[in-house]
Formats: sequence, C-alpha cells, structure tokens
Amino acid sequence: MKKLSLAVIIAFITSCLLVSCGGSSSQDASNSEKSSVSKSGSDTSEDTDDEYSEGEDDDDDDDDWDSDGEDDSYSNSCCKIDSNSELFEQPIENESDQEIYDLLQQYAGDGYDNTWNIGSARKLQGKTYVLELWLTEQGTLWNKQEMGRIQYEIDRALEWLKSVAKRYGKTLSFELGSFHGDGQGVVMKSIPHSYEDYEKHPDLILEALQVIGYTGVEQCYNQLKKMGDGFDNVLCLVLLNHEGRSYANSFSRGHVGYYETQFLEGVVIFKSYGQEGLSTANVFAHEILHTFGAWDMYGDAQSGKSQEAEQFANQYYPTEIMGRGADAPFDQIQISPLTAWLTGLSDEYDEWYWYFMSNYEQQ
Repeated sequence: MKKLSLAVIIAFITSCLLVSCGGSSSQDASNSEKSSVSKSGSDTSEDTDDEYSEGEDDDDDDDDWDSDGEDDSYSNSCCKIDSNSELFEQPIENESDQEIYDLLQQYAGDGYDNTWNIGSARKLQGKTYVLELWLTEQGTLWNKQEMGRIQYEIDRALEWLKSVAKRYGKTLSFELGSFHGDGQGVVMKSIPHSYEDYEKHPDLILEALQVIGYTGVEQCYNQLKKMGDGFDNVLCLVLLNHEGRSYANSFSRGHVGYYETQFLEGVVIFKSYGQEGLSTANVFAHEILHTFGAWDMYGDAQSGKSQEAEQFANQYYPTEIMGRGADAPFDQIQISPLTAWLTGLSDEYDEWYWYFMSNYEQQ
C-alpha cells in the first residue's frame, strides 16, 4: 500500500470538516493561518443583513461541530489527478442538446466562446455547491461587518438565479461552504489589487485552494461534487479585500489543454469598484452566469463585442443582466433568450445570438 502524502492527508481532513453540519470550525489551513469553514443550506433570506448590520459575531463554538464521522462516499481515488476526458466533454442528453452543440461547434468551434455545458458549472439547474474563499494579505484584513453586507448581496444574487431558473421550469438550489479565516480572511502571500493584476495571478483559484489544503482543482472538484447526495455543479467564489473590476474564470473548449488549473470555474469579486461602494447582487449574478456559459452583451475592448451588438441589446433587452442592464435596479434585471440558451435554461434559438460572440464581425 502506498503512503499518503501530507497534502492528501490535509485535503482529507478538509473534506471531513466540509461535510460536518452546522456551526463553524477553525483549522490550520496553511502554517499559522487559520481558516473557518461553515456551510449553510440553499435557503437564503434578508435576515443576514440584519444580523451583520449590528456588528454581531456569527462564529459558533467549536464544540458545535461533529468532527468524528467520515463521509462513506469519500475514497482516496477521488484524490487522483488524471486526464479524465469526461471533465471536458459537453454531455449530449437529448436532441435539443445536440442542436446547441452542433451550432456552437459550427460558429465557435474549440474557441473560448464555446462555454456551453462544460467545466465545473455546466447548466443553470440542479444542485450547485458554491465554495467561498475570502482572501486577503497581511495588513489588509477583512472587516466582519463588510463581509456580512457582501454575504447578503451574494444571497440575494443566488435567490434571483433560482427564481430565473424557476421561470424556465428548472429547479436550481445552492449550498455554500466558506473559508473566511475566522472572519478576517484567508491570508495569501499576494492577491490581485485590480483587474489589471489578473495576468500576475492567472491561477489564483488554484493558489487559494492549495493554501487551504487542497492539492489541485480536480481533487477539490471531485471531493465537493461527491459530498452528501452529490452536486451537479461546483464553483468557487473568490472575494478580494481590494478595489477593482470583478471577473469570471470560465472554462471553455479553448481551455481544455489547461484543465488542471482552469477546470474548476469561479468568479473573482473585488470588495468594491470605484466610487460605487461594496459589490452588489448585480455583480455577483452577472459573473456567476459567466461560469454557466453566459456571454457579455455590452461592447468594449474587454468584452470583444461590437458597439452595434450592444445597441441591439440595449434596444431589445435593456435590463439584460449580461448587458448594460447589470447597472439597473436589482428588482428590474432580467435575462434574454440568448443567456437562457447558453446557460441551458432554454432551447429557443435565433440567428442574432452570434452578434455577441467575441469579434464576430471579424469572423
């Protein structure tokens, strides 16, 4: 029998903590850095805001945790890092799926716009596990009150996504797990200080997972996906204690060669952006939809969409969350047929969808 490495043993301990019920637990995630893990159900409510607005400490006693039981579904085999082709296949379940797949192969091929039903967050339906990673650096610790206000916005976004799926006849639920470093953040050696810093941290999710005890993204994905009765989707929600423009790490046909670092999809959300205050539910909903395959529907250099395409979206879908509607009041935002099609909520197709493929006019 082969001996388990220290990293695998740490990851195993992490999995045991994640499958525990209720309360919060402190653990040695990386040297002297302690990260708290808590898990809540898919139901969210506005009580979260009231709880944190009074500055109350939500940490429960360690004694509330049941840490003596193992998850019977866990085995060492889920810790193996191998080139599992199923991880970057786009499953075809019916005729509608086949039509969508064929169209995307025709227009987007194996490019970065082919994000449908691939990666760790596939279709916007079923059970989704969201792993929150509250990251910071020495000297810039998170403020618990700000964390509470941001958590409230996260919960609002998830509730809205559930209501969107319901309108399309789909069932969607979320379960949250959180590493928040005892309410001050998981301390990293370095994290992005702005959107422009992304190139310095292309593997930020992988780096954060290693700090809290995982060996890699595939191991984390396999472990979380098999928890409890199993999950259909897994994604990371990385929260940074700095100001900047948030972004999503979506997996696509163009990323297949980099699955060991990119397969586990996630969003990177900065605490605030400019003078707009703390990040809102609009931001979380927009970026999370990217992980499920949605495209931007506004035009600028970063989105790769034309101004003509944006004008089309503004005229016909002014409150589209993936367009300029992301700036609309939260109770007015909606999704267009394109976003529903890309995220697996609908099989309704139209030729105008391709206006919003990156650099479509040049192709």
